[in-house]
Amino acid sequence: MLTPEIIDNLAAQYVTNIHLALAKKSKSTAIMQYVVHRIDMANIRIALRLKEEDADLSVFIKGGTLDLKKLAGNLEGIVKAIEGSNLPYSLGQAIRKTADDPNAFERALSEVTASDIAHMWNIPLSIEPVFAFAALAQSQLTLLRALIIGKRAALEPQAIKQMLPPFISASHYVL
Repeated sequence: MLTPEIIDNLAAQYVTNIHLALAKKSKSTAIMQYVVHRIDMANIRIALRLKEEDADLSVFIKGGTLDLKKLAGNLEGIVKAIEGSNLPYSLGQAIRKTADDPNAFERALSEVTASDIAHMWNIPLSIEPVFAFAALAQSQLTLLRALIIGKRAALEPQAIKQMLPPFISASHYVL
């Protein structure tokens, strides 16, 4: 029987497969790295929501660099999976420090995305700067969406600030 969770996982994997195919077709290592990092970061979010006894690997999205068996465990297992992947080593340390603060955790993940995007700006006469522009526009739409949801729910400005996703600068360099 198809449950909402199974349908969600199948849809996420289908979209991910399309992203991976398009990244391969572009023949851009920077775009491929961005897509793979996005998969890994989605899997980290899933792993942090899981309880240790929920070690079903089918909930994870395939296509990233993380060892999914290590992800289905405790925080130390997640950090070890990150350290064994091509994600920045500093992300594992940041997750260890920010496990109780979702905003700090999201900021640590956004630094990885910002680094991937900053690298793409510096590849002239290629598809990467256009892709970087589109990725930034998408992140800023997510920011705008959070603002609109907060305003429609009549939340206080401080509550809206707490729920905002991290802002990724349009600067061509990581700040």
